[in-house]
Amino acid sequence: MPKGNVTSHGKQRIRKRVGVPSKAADKLADTVYNHGFRKEDTTGKLRDYLTWLYHKNNGSKEIRLYIDKVYLFANGVLVTVLELPPWHRKEVQKLHTKKNKEK
Repeated sequence: MPKGNVTSHGKQRIRKRVGVPSKAADKLADTVYNHGFRKEDTTGKLRDYLTWLYHKNNGSKEIRLYIDKVYLFANGVLVTVLELPPWHRKEVQKLHTKKNKEK
């Protein structure tokens, strides 16, 4: 993903929900896009939730999970950031643990 691909709304959401300054939004978006978990990397109820989000947005968004947030991209451009529901956070932690063990 080339740098500079964050909408103004995306920068606002990063600042508000992640606590990262807007100047660092491009770098964070790049990291999330390249290293975040995709819907295909998940299973069970977490995958069902991401599928629901995908269809809620008419299937036009690429979804990435990174730490405890859901990032929605459209054609490689970060559109918005959502909070991951608390009941799915343990599943994401398990994904991170599994990924770290593979390294």
